[in-house]
Amino acid sequence: MKIATFFRKPLARRVMLPLILLALPFSLFAKDEASYNVDDYTGWAYKKDSSFSVSEGKLKLSVKQGTGSFCIYAINEKGSEIPLLSAYDSFSSNHFGVRIGKHEYNLNRESGVVCQSRRTPYGAQLSYTIKKQGIVVIDFTFMPSDSSSTVADVLRVSAYLVNLGKKKQTFSLKGMFDTVLGEPSGNHFITATNDQIDKEVQFDSMNEEKWICSTNGETSVQFLLKGKGINPTHEVTLSNKDTLSKNSWVPSVKTSRSFNSVLSYNNSALCVNWPEIQLEKNDSKVITFYISVGTDSEAPAGDEFLSALEEGRTVLHECEPKDFSYLFAGVEEEKKVKKPRKDALGAKWWVGMPNIASYYEEEEEDEEGLDADGYAEASKTSAENASLESANATKNSKEAKAAQNAKSSSNSSSKSKAKDEPIVITEEQLDTKYIHNLINYIKSLENDSELIDQEELNRLNKELDAILEKIRSMN
Repeated sequence: MKIATFFRKPLARRVMLPLILLALPFSLFAKDEASYNVDDYTGWAYKKDSSFSVSEGKLKLSVKQGTGSFCIYAINEKGSEIPLLSAYDSFSSNHFGVRIGKHEYNLNRESGVVCQSRRTPYGAQLSYTIKKQGIVVIDFTFMPSDSSSTVADVLRVSAYLVNLGKKKQTFSLKGMFDTVLGEPSGNHFITATNDQIDKEVQFDSMNEEKWICSTNGETSVQFLLKGKGINPTHEVTLSNKDTLSKNSWVPSVKTSRSFNSVLSYNNSALCVNWPEIQLEKNDSKVITFYISVGTDSEAPAGDEFLSALEEGRTVLHECEPKDFSYLFAGVEEEKKVKKPRKDALGAKWWVGMPNIASYYEEEEEDEEGLDADGYAEASKTSAENASLESANATKNSKEAKAAQNAKSSSNSSSKSKAKDEPIVITEEQLDTKYIHNLINYIKSLENDSELIDQEELNRLNKELDAILEKIRSMN
């Protein structure tokens, strides 16, 4: 997914910047307007900070700029904060790593890696820069597992990988999480299919396991690693923390080995390796997963949240209101302006949030059109140029799937009739940013077998064709 390309164009930057800033909660940036920035590669607006903590609902996140590390806490009904990961030594055992080509970089105290911690309206970020090689931005966004709730009990973790090299490079990401909750009982981890893990194990697929949970019975943390919009993993390893820290890029395990080492006893940790990705110069890719928490003897809502993701019943909707003025309006004025759609959370910190992946809802398409995360007032000529360039890149893959598309389109007579009906294109769908995100989403579906939904792919390709035809007819 080439998120960065559109934001780097001078025209797009001039048009999008004011709109992005208008979408932000006023209270976060009102005091010091000069202190905020907008990341050209990710679209996020943020304020620089050093080391800080931020809380929402059942979650607290602490980040440290000096070490580039982080820690996550659960907040129970009494307001007590329970560490879900090791909080010792400035959280140094919780961190990410990146491999660019043959060079590996631990994103904590690593020489040559510049770390910056950031506040966002939705949580926090850690940005790491490897000079002339790449950028990694780890975004932590609070959200509820239930779209009808305003209590955050889930963290969306999104890692942006950006190639700053002079040529195409291979990137791969690794996450290290020093879990603590399951260690006292000896039952260190559970998964969707295994309710007791007390020895080293490695999963080359999470298709069956789906998630990794560490719990003490009272408090739980659950890493959701398989589901709609969650990037497939390469290897998921449960082992002793010191073994994982000193091992190769992809750890090797002995299935009979306990979680003990010479340096530490009963000290387990989770390591997640994601597959290699190829990035052209200045291109970017996003890797996303979720962390769910449970408190007061309640299990995390991971399974319910994964089902909601699959069915589109979450706060992660693309259709944000075009008019953000209600964020700044008084009580009387607020009644007159447009509100978020009925399926959005409606909480201020979600409005204008940059999108990670697009899950369009067919029932809303005819109502107002779909504008992913920007409403640029670009010219129709610019829209045509941007869309035609990317459309040519997707032409071959669409033709290669033509037979499969035809097969899936004949599932029922009612669906076939619906597809034969002409598509009405709105002004919003002619927007350059909308077209760009639509094309990128089509590409992501075509390139990722885990995400592909053939019926949705057919519909989106048909929508793109209709948009291009509309643009041609206007010239």
